[in-house]
Amino acid sequence: MVEVRKLTVTRAPVSPGELGIDSLPYVGVIGGSGLYEAGFFSEYFEVQLHTPYGLPSDNVVIGRVGSEWVAFLPRHGRGHRYPPHRIPYRLMPGLCGLSVLRL
Repeated sequence: MVEVRKLTVTRAPVSPGELGIDSLPYVGVIGGSGLYEAGFFSEYFEVQLHTPYGLPSDNVVIGRVGSEWVAFLPRHGRGHRYPPHRIPYRLMPGLCGLSVLRL
């Protein structure tokens, strides 16, 4: 069974311990909403990010792929709430705030 934790992040975490994991995610994926629902991650939790520009399209899902943590953001939001012309593209500060270096 997958544990789902919800955290609210208002500033960049300075250590993995603040998120309850052993290392911060290095890779970020912006993609379709079905990734985390399809069993792509062996374990995962959600983080609600607050950026200077507001909230991204959905909570960021941080999940384990093999031995690495990966940050995933569904670009259209859960249930495809945002059509292409309404996607809140100012989400980058949120992923960078989680120490993501590669998208």
